[in-house]
Amino acid sequence: MESTAELPDVVASPEVASTSKLPRIIVIAVGLIVGCGVGAFVAGPAIAAKLHGAPATAHPAKAEAGKDNNGKEVAKVLRVIDNLVLNPAGTDGSRYLMLTATFEVKDAVSDELLKSRDAEVRDVLIGRLALKTVEELTDVTKREALKAEVLASLVPLFPPGTLKHVYFPQFVIQ
Repeated sequence: MESTAELPDVVASPEVASTSKLPRIIVIAVGLIVGCGVGAFVAGPAIAAKLHGAPATAHPAKAEAGKDNNGKEVAKVLRVIDNLVLNPAGTDGSRYLMLTATFEVKDAVSDELLKSRDAEVRDVLIGRLALKTVEELTDVTKREALKAEVLASLVPLFPPGTLKHVYFPQFVIQ
């Protein structure tokens, strides 16, 4: 005796199947659009800045109080050139120096001149420092001599007395 129980035929009509998938498709599409937007406008720039460094910028001059040789209070005019990245000599690109250079200049006119020649200053800085080995760059006792060498290499670009001093507030070797 063979018993066959009849099961009801439950076949979803095409209309029911397509309407139940529609909300799922909309949710997926909205999620993809939001994800692309977040990636393009938030995560992408943050990752690019971390990998390649922030865009190179020269900060406007800052006036800081100081004293001249007579003890009178005078304002220092400083120009910051940051995001200088270079490979030291003999590293074959395996090491790098990330540097910020701040120049003390004679006055606001000198600052404008330095600002207008930013590309040339960057080129001289990178060219001069790329000739140094990691050992020369990491030797703290030679840092003042390095600053003097950098200053001397930039003097021909400017009228006498324009550049007074150079500071390296950021000097990182990796």
